[in-house]
Amino acid sequence: MITNTASHVSPSRYEQENDLAFRATAEMRKSGHRLLKWFGALSTALLCAAALAPKVFGISAGLYPWVFLTAIFWSFAFCAGMFDL
Repeated sequence: MITNTASHVSPSRYEQENDLAFRATAEMRKSGHRLLKWFGALSTALLCAAALAPKVFGISAGLYPWVFLTAIFWSFAFCAGMFDL
């Protein structure tokens, strides 16, 4: 009787960290994460500024309430961690 067994042991974490492709992918994720956080912060600041002073940004009077509501929901999403993926 011949029994084929396969090893169920996965490679160690240390071996994966030393892999060049693994490190490059991790760096790309960090830079993408940093870019997403800056985008979220800047867009939230601009949207809140537009909601508080819509005439400065040239927003028509009919859109004032919608810009204000959007700013509230966008700020809530930012504070809830939507940009901390």
